[in-house]
Amino acid sequence: MSRASIFDLLHQRQVVSEPVEAPVAIRSDYLPDRLRIIDGLALTAAGFIRSGEIPEPATPELSSALYGADGYRLLVHRVGDAMSVNEPRLGRLDAKALRVHQLIQTVVIEALMMLEVLPEESHFDLLLSAPFRSREAADIVQSRLRDAIAETQYGACLGEVRLAPEGADPHATLAVGEQGGMPYVLWVGADSLINDSDVGSLRYRDLLTPTSRGGGLYPGEAVAALLRSG
Repeated sequence: MSRASIFDLLHQRQVVSEPVEAPVAIRSDYLPDRLRIIDGLALTAAGFIRSGEIPEPATPELSSALYGADGYRLLVHRVGDAMSVNEPRLGRLDAKALRVHQLIQTVVIEALMMLEVLPEESHFDLLLSAPFRSREAADIVQSRLRDAIAETQYGACLGEVRLAPEGADPHATLAVGEQGGMPYVLWVGADSLINDSDVGSLRYRDLLTPTSRGGGLYPGEAVAALLRSG
């Protein structure tokens, strides 16, 4: 009887490794069992962005009022056809808040139309995310937003209108208080960097794109709305 060679013995000792499954990335910043997004939309310089509707990217346009350090007018992504509002007190308090108010008023009706998918007479809270420098400016924008909704068929279903804390975790931001809340939340967020203060900040950090050379950021603005259930 022949003895097994060393190569036969090595073959017998070989261990077939099991295939290693690639780790599945799990987002820790969004928990689907706590935040269920029903619908959403955004208004940018390119136009409205909705489910199944994404416009072509917008080309930046020359600002009529903002200039770079090189003395040339800046290229910006500005939302066209924003709603005109008559709020002189808000304008005196904060020109940026006035522009944010215009963006919110422009999108509010489109945002309310998302409520049509809900059961009839479903109540909702409205959460507002926007950079206000003064409490008075924030109060004016919130009040006008409530007034605009009150004039629609959804006015009777509106619960609380509140301002979201800046930079908070979305789960904490959308959580209801001890007094409870409505079963649905309409979350509206808006911002505009097309103003002297924000442009100055971008220029200080060397992030701005002057007209005379490429590379950098174009100041822009946008407003978005998300409808979610609790």
